[in-house]
Amino acid sequence: MNIFLAPVSALYSLRFYRQVSQSPLTKGFAYLLYLSALASLAFALLFLVYGKPELQKLTSWLEQSLPPLVYSPQGLAMNVQSPQTIVHPEYGLAITFDMAKENVSPEEMGNAIIFVTSKRLYVRQRGDQMRIYPLARPEQAGHQVSVNEVFKRVFEVFNRLIVFIIFVIAFPLFFIWKLLAALFYSVVGLLFNLMRKTKLSYPVLLNVCLFALTPVTFVQFLKLSFPALPLGLGFWGALFLTTIYLFLGI
Repeated sequence: MNIFLAPVSALYSLRFYRQVSQSPLTKGFAYLLYLSALASLAFALLFLVYGKPELQKLTSWLEQSLPPLVYSPQGLAMNVQSPQTIVHPEYGLAITFDMAKENVSPEEMGNAIIFVTSKRLYVRQRGDQMRIYPLARPEQAGHQVSVNEVFKRVFEVFNRLIVFIIFVIAFPLFFIWKLLAALFYSVVGLLFNLMRKTKLSYPVLLNVCLFALTPVTFVQFLKLSFPALPLGLGFWGALFLTTIYLFLGI
């Protein structure tokens, strides 16, 4: 069994599933690692095509719109008159800077998602709730730093590494997601196993489940790549499709 061609064979070949049922469970886990790497790479490339241009526009807007800010352990200072509010023309993201404020109430935040004072950063939560982050650290020694320059450097590094970051985040999430799905479908496999004269061991059933997830994963990727396509499976659609492959594989 060629593990590198397995994502293709798992879509159509009954002979392939017969080979899977005779393979050790380690093959299934190796395949899941391989499938996770492929899916994470595909997701990173999709983000590169569709998401990164939007992210670059957002960071460019923030870099150009951000008022001149200087940070020191005593807090933030702004070299223009307070208050200053910047609003993204498309997303409506509003950030208010007011160095004269000490405390900010939910009503005073207005439509702002983020409200920045010299000592604190307020982030709007659901309803009237806010999360407050202290900015001043008077007990620490330090010198003044241009916030605008720091943001510019961070954005440059982030834009260079974003594809790698997406891959690193997506890989373990995909692996855990599909492993949990395989464990769920292994219960369905146990039910099918009751119908067999020759019973299969649980590791064999789980092994088949790991490969039988391929068709649903393929459809999910198509839907993610082309959202206009009517390919939304949902839970019941995924259950139906995977159960068919599981039944044929067992």
